[in-house]
Amino acid sequence: MTRRKKLKGRFQRINTAHLKHRAGRTSDPRHIFYRAMLETDSYERYMAETHGKDAWTHDRVQDGTDGRAEILYARRNGWIVDVPGE
Repeated sequence: MTRRKKLKGRFQRINTAHLKHRAGRTSDPRHIFYRAMLETDSYERYMAETHGKDAWTHDRVQDGTDGRAEILYARRNGWIVDVPGE
């Protein structure tokens, strides 16, 4: 069994321009997750906003993604970071 990263506390947007670009690409079904990253400031609020939403794309091997996967992707790429002490 793999350990799941805890998504708890606040996050800070580092590359807002890139997040806005991805949120504005409405032809990409994942834009809903980036819009939520711009509208929220905590993992809990983000997860509540995106809970139960999936995005199906054709440019990935697995085709489907969800809010949790996208926010982890944004964090890995440095577009958002955890707020220290939260």
